[in-house]
Amino acid sequence: SHNKGDGLPRRVCCVPDASALYTQSRWSHADAVTSVVPPHVSVRSVASNLSGEAARYVSATAAIDYHLPEDRIAAFPLPDRAASKLLVVESDSGRLTCGAFRGLPFLIPKGSLCVRNVSRVIAARVMGRKATGGEVEIFFLNPVKPSADPAVALALTCEGGEIVWECLLRGKNLKEDQTLHATANVGGKEVAMEAHIVQRAGKVARLRLKWDPPTLTIADLLEGIGSTPLPPYMRRKAEPSDRQSYQTVYAETNGSVAAPTAGLHFDDEVLRRMEAERNVQFRNTLLHIGAGTFIPVEGDVTDHTMHQEPFSISTALLREIAHRRKLRA
Repeated sequence: SHNKGDGLPRRVCCVPDASALYTQSRWSHADAVTSVVPPHVSVRSVASNLSGEAARYVSATAAIDYHLPEDRIAAFPLPDRAASKLLVVESDSGRLTCGAFRGLPFLIPKGSLCVRNVSRVIAARVMGRKATGGEVEIFFLNPVKPSADPAVALALTCEGGEIVWECLLRGKNLKEDQTLHATANVGGKEVAMEAHIVQRAGKVARLRLKWDPPTLTIADLLEGIGSTPLPPYMRRKAEPSDRQSYQTVYAETNGSVAAPTAGLHFDDEVLRRMEAERNVQFRNTLLHIGAGTFIPVEGDVTDHTMHQEPFSISTALLREIAHRRKLRA
């Protein structure tokens, strides 16, 4: 939400992944917005304090479920990020307007603070094989040893001590003490990884890693043998172009296995206009997005176990946010 001093009491909502990236749309790329209420969208108002039967109803996923047509889920992003659709909800009237994302700077109050997540998506999906030749998908989740900090772990080479990662495995007849192998040709040189299953619980396993050349960092290793971890609802294999398109333009620090999707629509020009024309102040924070973001919520939402994601934010930024909220109060 934004302050009302500029006469624009609005909440700006980005529509990621579905209609916002819908490549077959005939939507105009102009900055102007027009009124539109999609026919497949329904609105349900729910009181904030519920109890008894009402609370049980709202906690069921059926209460918040809606139909999303398959043809509204884009398989590929638009070549022009800022041409994606933007849905705006006017808080005073509830009126919906739809336009292009490049019109966002016109909606943001002057002098606003914009906090960006600068986490960078790693090539977390690796296709390996068992000694028998059977294919196994290895999805890198979290580092365990010698550091649980993704930024630190991804900068490590194979020349030090034991390196262990928690990974999601997809394959048949996987057992502890098995060793998986993955290879790739990078710049005319063969890169090889060996992953030994030291512990396994369901589909999640802890793997002890070795690779050659040992001077490569884990980040470089994954760039060579891994692929972009696209969301399952995109229903396609990753392509080389995804290394750039499934990444925000301001991404800096390796660690995410999924993109902060709302940020995908910003391009350098939109960011420049926000700063130059609206005097928006940019600050960075870091939150590494995990694979749990893809796990569906089923049944009663109160029974769903939320995954954890590491984040960091500076004390200075917390103070700045608190100060701005105090001024608005």
